[in-house]
Amino acid sequence: MRDGAAARAGYRDGMSGRISAYESGGERWEDLTDDEPKVPRTRRLRRCNLPVDVLLESERFVVVSKPSGLLTVPGRRPGDIDTVVARVHELWRASDASAATPVICHRLDRDTSGCLVLARDREAARELMTRFRQRHVEKTYLALVIGAPYPPEGEIEFRVAPDRRRPGTMWTPRRGGKACQDAYETVEVFRAVSLVRVRPRTGRTHEVRLALKTLGTPCAIDPLYGSTEPLLLSAWKRSYRTGRGREERPLIDRLTLHAESISFAPPGADPEDRAAWVRAEAPLPKDLTSTLRQFRKHAAPGSL
Repeated sequence: MRDGAAARAGYRDGMSGRISAYESGGERWEDLTDDEPKVPRTRRLRRCNLPVDVLLESERFVVVSKPSGLLTVPGRRPGDIDTVVARVHELWRASDASAATPVICHRLDRDTSGCLVLARDREAARELMTRFRQRHVEKTYLALVIGAPYPPEGEIEFRVAPDRRRPGTMWTPRRGGKACQDAYETVEVFRAVSLVRVRPRTGRTHEVRLALKTLGTPCAIDPLYGSTEPLLLSAWKRSYRTGRGREERPLIDRLTLHAESISFAPPGADPEDRAAWVRAEAPLPKDLTSTLRQFRKHAAPGSL
């Protein structure tokens, strides 16, 4: 097997022609990768053993459910070759040994779970990337956040720009940068935390995470824009006791963000014809599902 550097170079070289149309629209290849920012990590990265589930598939594209902890494409670190692209390619090659390498059409950060779109060929990739660039895509995200937004639903506008002090991260300047617009609604409220759905109108790097931070309700765990502390059941369940000599296991210890759904016109369809759009929805992963179950049981509003 090739080492990490060779795999990354091979992938980018092979994709250079496929993304040329996207780059000509003013976007950059870096906007489609999920390399980790050059900031200290708060926990050791674990190998992701969770599967990549296919949510929607056609002859031109596929929508998968990306598990948290898995890179979309090879990153900068040696050994970052276990990726969504590699796993989907392996699935395709199981039925067709000559299957082309999938082309990623947008990005999700390593620790974000949920819907991700990959194209099967160059023309499909070009059309789908154009959909994203021209905002002919609708996405929803679910986030477990600190506090609760006020008002409980609405729209928020802000600006983002690269943070030169922390490469790979963004910040929200008062002037300059790029405009963002997001709609949000509070789905469920617990003590000190809540579940919020966000519908980004634009598609900037880390937009949803920064929208939540701007609202004053950052993701409950967000190493870049919020807290790095894991969520522990003992913070809500007074009677909680660990076994002798055992440490408490977190309810969840990763970025509390999930790409819930995505809708778009498939390649060859008119994006203005909403009847032609397709939709995929990724079920909440086990860690978020179990965390919400514990909150409903022990952190209901007014409970002690």
